Amino acid sequence: MSSDENILTSKPELLYRFPWLSFTKLKFKEIGKKNPYEFVEWLYKKYWDQNKVDIDKKIESIFEDAINNLEIIRDFSPKDGELNIYIYWMLKIILFILNNPNITNRIANLYSKNALKQLELLRDEKMEDLYWICSDLGLDVQYYEDPIKINAIEKTNLSVHFIDFIKMGINLRDDYRKLVNNSLSHGYVFISKNRLIRLLQEFVRNEILKFTKTNKSEEDPKERTDLEEILTEITSFKIT
Repeated sequence: MSSDENILTSKPELLYRFPWLSFTKLKFKEIGKKNPYEFVEWLYKKYWDQNKVDIDKKIESIFEDAINNLEIIRDFSPKDGELNIYIYWMLKIILFILNNPNITNRIANLYSKNALKQLELLRDEKMEDLYWICSDLGLDVQYYEDPIKINAIEKTNLSVHFIDFIKMGINLRDDYRKLVNNSLSHGYVFISKNRLIRLLQEFVRNEILKFTKTNKSEEDPKERTDLEEILTEITSFKIT
């Protein structure tokens, strides 16, 4: 187990607040090995049959929030624990089936805004947590115990490799996404908390946009009415 995995294992609250973290796939890999149909069946049995948690209502609420362009997911709480992760996986399946770019875009915007709100809560906590989040996502980041001065008024403990910096902000129009407007040393961009959080928000949005199928044929659409048949076809969402 790597040091990153050790840290995230000891901080499950990060996984519950940020269900899009890659480590969720490893921590809950036994559940993730189920095919989508088995996963849905297991989810409802665990939370509805045993605990009377209304999964449908939670998912419906997320879609309502997305359609209404809200800034947060109203029915989201880190206290829900693992359920936040399973709902996120469930959305993958639903968005894949719907294959509607407009709906996927709205869900992506909602989740990214919710991620922004949750990440902003880390501002008053240790900046080290932002490092572990970036590391989990496969980003090349450096953490410094002693803050580095990046301009006349700001200091930071983090730098991001310029390639990851460019990739994360490629669709942003903010001036700070340009390398010329940032401190660069040995290939790493020194970045403030606020700017890093903004880039992570965009990262989350882009990840959810991938949930829509890219191989849909409009010439010969296939009629499907059997949910089980559809779900078991989604091998790309099998989490291993």
